[in-house]
Amino acid sequence: MLSLTSRPPIFYGWYIVGIAFSANFLATGTGFYAFNALLEPLYALRGWNRTDLNLAMAIGTVFGFLSQYVYGTLLIRIGVKRLMLFGAVTGGTAFILIPRVPHLWQFYLVYALLYTGNGALGGIVAGTAVNNWFVRKRGKAMGIATAGMSLSGALLPLSALILIRYAGLSGATLCIGAIMILFGPVAWL
Repeated sequence: MLSLTSRPPIFYGWYIVGIAFSANFLATGTGFYAFNALLEPLYALRGWNRTDLNLAMAIGTVFGFLSQYVYGTLLIRIGVKRLMLFGAVTGGTAFILIPRVPHLWQFYLVYALLYTGNGALGGIVAGTAVNNWFVRKRGKAMGIATAGMSLSGALLPLSALILIRYAGLSGATLCIGAIMILFGPVAWL
């Protein structure tokens, strides 16, 4: 029996919402929004033009969409935790590699890997995790979880620009990519 001074424990599903929010923040932010902060430094580093660089996003988007079909099937077979761990490690590693590849075709490959990994971290995978925990407040929970995508548009490019200014392009991608990789075990737990 609850007394007037004790509060009921927080429903565990809200922790899942926090993880899904963070996963969507990292997946969308690193694949889409942070790209704007990387354009000029990549141009200066490699001499690739904007068309070359933006083609990477188009290639990545195709791989990201195609991977969603695979992840939808794998969700049923292996579960959310394994996919999110795979996505965090794959996406984080690819983000670290962005300024480190010398050839344009390798850059396209890394960006395809980034979008493939990000697809296993956020989106349908994170949404399924939230969906499995809620019935009554499912809409509210899904709304909060997907808000991470929008917030990443406000925070991640600015953070990336600050990191690039003080740590350089390689240091910035290393820092953000390492955060993604370290998020993997958090998602697993």
